[in-house]
Amino acid sequence: GELVSIHARFYNMGTEPLSDVLVFLKDETDNEMLDTARVSFNGLNTDSCYRQDRALAVFDWVPDSTDIGVHRLLVYTQSVNEPDPYDNQARMVYVVEPRDYATHVLSDPWDMTEAQSNPPLWHTDDIVAIGEEWQSAGFTDSI
Repeated sequence: GELVSIHARFYNMGTEPLSDVLVFLKDETDNEMLDTARVSFNGLNTDSCYRQDRALAVFDWVPDSTDIGVHRLLVYTQSVNEPDPYDNQARMVYVVEPRDYATHVLSDPWDMTEAQSNPPLWHTDDIVAIGEEWQSAGFTDSI
């Protein structure tokens, strides 16, 4: 349930400017399109030295409980007329770990320890036999 921001930097190595290039973020694991963005570039600067233009695409993804596990994410651009259309993509792996439901939602982790101050009324004393004498060993939730 937390926001994941994915930043993808693209470079224009060509001499022509490109505007409003559509960029996609896809979860290949679930074959689901997660987000889109647009970037624009100036052409390659050829004044004194060659400098490519670059643009940043920022994607926001909020995984939910159905997204627990490993995800293979693909960032790619729409087709632009160029010799190698396969160099406009990148893949990354992202792992969504399950949250500790009891700790985060119930504010009481499932660690099998109980609060020591003000125990609930349904707690009873544990009874153990040590050296033929009965002694209390603390609280329990069973008899």
